[in-house]
Amino acid sequence: MPNLNHIWQRFLLASSLLIGLAIGVAATIFGYSNLTTVDVNWSVIHIDGVPLWTVAVVPVALTLIAGTLYHWMDSLHHFTEHMRHRHRVHEL
Repeated sequence: MPNLNHIWQRFLLASSLLIGLAIGVAATIFGYSNLTTVDVNWSVIHIDGVPLWTVAVVPVALTLIAGTLYHWMDSLHHFTEHMRHRHRVHEL
């Protein structure tokens, strides 16, 4: 049985790209369809004239950015642990 890990990896990367492009197109269409302005009133923050699409898209974008940063930091931690272990094994 051949090792198909690289094909699976390429499939996942291509799928992620296509899904990301679809989300970008959907966000663009949503943004241009909702140009109405609204007033945002939280407890102490009052912002007038905010485009409606930003009320929906900005929190989603911030969540995706935070998740990406968390994933990168987690991957960096695993990499540094791998390198530390490799260095210790090399010393033996």
